[in-house]
Amino acid sequence: IQSPIKINESMVISDLMFRISKLMSMDINPVYVYSDSIVISNISLMLDPNNIPAMVDIASFYEAVGDYNNALALYTNLPKDSYYSRIVSQNVIDIYKELGEKDKSILYISGQIKDDSDNAKLFVELGLIHHKDKNYDLAITNYSKALVISEKNDYKIGKWLSYFFRGISYDKAGNWDLAEADMLEAKRIN
Repeated sequence: IQSPIKINESMVISDLMFRISKLMSMDINPVYVYSDSIVISNISLMLDPNNIPAMVDIASFYEAVGDYNNALALYTNLPKDSYYSRIVSQNVIDIYKELGEKDKSILYISGQIKDDSDNAKLFVELGLIHHKDKNYDLAITNYSKALVISEKNDYKIGKWLSYFFRGISYDKAGNWDLAEADMLEAKRIN
């Protein structure tokens, strides 16, 4: 049986190098080993520029050491259909928060929603941004969208987050009856 994907020596070596880097990062001394692991992941990426796990590994290293620009460059260039794209979207959002880049965060989340409109966590993140800006109506709207998605997908954590944060936003907006109802529902779920 022939694979529909053409595999060349560089891809095999790249994958092997990445696996070695993962094994090395399990050692006891994380400072030295992690830097060695990153070197090997970089070699892996040079051999196969499409080695997505190596890209994510390197980006997470950059993020961990505070080199957010390089982390963002790698995270945001992952293929949208990649297994990792939903996972690293949270990393990108967290970096924008860390940098205080609210507008970039909103723009990024909005783009992610276009590609992944069933991701309740993205709507919760938008709600958090709007809540922080004291734009409670927009926050409530986004939490409500997250709640609909969470209920449709039976996503318990999403329901809890949506009720909890929407309840806080209702409270801040002066809608105490709705706030109490949402908080009680969040408590019931928990």
